[in-house]
Amino acid sequence: MNSLDIAKFSSRVGLNYREIAEKLGKTTSLIGQVARGASKLSYENVAKLVEMGITAEELLGEELGKSFKKRCHEEYIRENSDSVSVNSDVKSIVIAGLQKILDDVRR
Repeated sequence: MNSLDIAKFSSRVGLNYREIAEKLGKTTSLIGQVARGASKLSYENVAKLVEMGITAEELLGEELGKSFKKRCHEEYIRENSDSVSVNSDVKSIVIAGLQKILDDVRR
């Protein structure tokens, strides 16, 4: 999560650092540190950002973000082939992929 572009996300969704901090239950200082690359967020807080609309590219950088979305999409389709169309909403696919990672980390 080193390349988390919280500044780009903040600008794109129209939330300032204070509002993001409130939604995550964190301090504005921590959000500023994350934006500067001096601190990291937990996976749970990253999942909350994904639910708020942060993109995989903002999380991982352009190239890795696209690869992550593709991998999540392929895995999600494979696991849910009976009930998912190929053009499923990318945001929900990324959330599902991140949730799977969180579940694996907790085991």
